Amino acid sequence: MGRASEPSPRPPRRWPAGCVFVAVVLLLLALLTLGQPLRPALTRQPQTFTELYFTDSTRTTTIHDGPDGKVTMSFTIRNAEGRPSAYSYVVTVNGRTQQQGTTPLIQDAATFDVTVSGLVLPKGGEPVRLQVELAGGQTIRTWARR
Repeated sequence: MGRASEPSPRPPRRWPAGCVFVAVVLLLLALLTLGQPLRPALTRQPQTFTELYFTDSTRTTTIHDGPDGKVTMSFTIRNAEGRPSAYSYVVTVNGRTQQQGTTPLIQDAATFDVTVSGLVLPKGGEPVRLQVELAGGQTIRTWARR
């Protein structure tokens, strides 16, 4: 009688490693083709914004009294929206709308100075609250007196 034959060694299984390799290649291809449309959703994008401030930043309460008793004040809008934009604004004195307007189209990264004249402020030196509000809700306020 002969000795029981030993089973012949099995070749190593290559299919699990092959499947992993194919899956990695498919994943890389999917990321390369779908990555561009998904990039804005998966990465931080630069924020767009609009700056709004009084033009004379050292003395925001500076107003210029005209001969007719009406005053003039200025503010600046800086567009950082990434596209040209026009801005609607409302100027109020003590909560009452005094003027409304819309700027011309302001190019991206450009500023536009708005001068508002004809504001009526009460006489007597009592401080009043000047407010400028853009249509998007941005607001600046200051106190001034005539």
